[in-house]
Amino acid sequence: NPEITDLVRKLRKRTDSKGKPISLRKIEKVLKEEHDHSIPHVLVKRILEDVEIFKREERNRKRRK
Repeated sequence: NPEITDLVRKLRKRTDSKGKPISLRKIEKVLKEEHDHSIPHVLVKRILEDVEIFKREERNRKRRK
């Protein structure tokens, strides 16, 4: 779902009090409490991995043109 993917990407860019990106479990908690999406932290990790793969493939496509 593109909406959930965008939410996960935005939440991952947030930082905690120490300046580190928020954890996958905290992303899961925020999605459940603020956006009413019940997603396990493992799926959050997979979404982030898929986004990274997509970015890499897109970069390679542009380079090969």
